[in-house]
Amino acid sequence: LCSNGSDFAGAFRALPTRLRFLFTHAYQAWLFNRVLKKRLDAGIGLQPVDGEPQEDNVPLGLLPGFESSYSPGRIGQLEREVMEEEEISFADFRVSALKECSSRGARRKIAVKPEKLQILEISDDEIFEGKQCCTVRFELEKGAYATVVLRELTKNPNLNLLN
Repeated sequence: LCSNGSDFAGAFRALPTRLRFLFTHAYQAWLFNRVLKKRLDAGIGLQPVDGEPQEDNVPLGLLPGFESSYSPGRIGQLEREVMEEEEISFADFRVSALKECSSRGARRKIAVKPEKLQILEISDDEIFEGKQCCTVRFELEKGAYATVVLRELTKNPNLNLLN
């Protein structure tokens, strides 16, 4: 951009391909989380609503892309609200100047349950004196983030992982 202030695609193309790909996925995840927050704020919760896409009785949230469509009913209304607030459409996920930033879209479960959760070690924390730390192991299905599971595990002071 320093040498050609109007060549945004060229400047973006200077980034490594995997990093360019990550920008689209991060934005989709952010939109997914905004719809999920609206769902929770509306009191809908994590249970399936009639007609909405689901897998294994778990609702599938929107990762918008150029082939996406809205869910029916109230959930679709929340998806539309987020897209309108962002002033973005499904077609905007087709990026002809940077094909690697394009996305067809997808859906993923709005809730995951870690499998094979194990506590491997509990020890004194080397950084925070008087505190303890633990090492855990678990498995997640594709598309789920371990950082989200760890946040949920650590934010509940009444959670007893030993049972």
